[in-house]
Amino acid sequence: MSAKINSDWAAVGEYFRLFRYGITTSSAKAQPNFHEAFTSSKVTSNCAINTQYGPEAIIRTWRSLCEMFADVELELKSLEKEHVGTLVAATRTSATITEHTLRTAFPHLRHGKNVTVTEKLLGRRISVRSTMIFLWDPTHRRISSVMTQSDLLTPMLRLFRSLENVSDVYEGAMLSLDFQLKTDP
Repeated sequence: MSAKINSDWAAVGEYFRLFRYGITTSSAKAQPNFHEAFTSSKVTSNCAINTQYGPEAIIRTWRSLCEMFADVELELKSLEKEHVGTLVAATRTSATITEHTLRTAFPHLRHGKNVTVTEKLLGRRISVRSTMIFLWDPTHRRISSVMTQSDLLTPMLRLFRSLENVSDVYEGAMLSLDFQLKTDP
């Protein structure tokens, strides 16, 4: 990681470089502190991460997502400066739904009556469009906020063809339709 990351553009660019493939088991073994080093040096201690706070919230969120899904990939589509200290990124996150995903993200679907639903989900590669807003603290030269708005509804509607079916899939899920982890289903 470069020691010269001291602008909003450089810090956000480094975020996307580091988290492009999430935090995988193999990357954790190869570079055990790479992601943590970035968040501790380029994210404020009280950084807002959607509904959580602190650099560790970024790590925790990415770990949870990568534990639930296989082959997670974050792709930066565009990055624009909205105004001083605010960068807005259009992204696409892709991930594969596995047996483990069904057990951890959709535990309520494990029962026999949902066989058709689980068959549609299993092995499916989903692609979620998101907008990420990064706020920069010029005094501390760190990212002070990362807010993500994601659309998981659209790919699920394509797959299940009705809001009622999508609602059934997400009622009791550990993941919301805005691609956020739930603490309670």
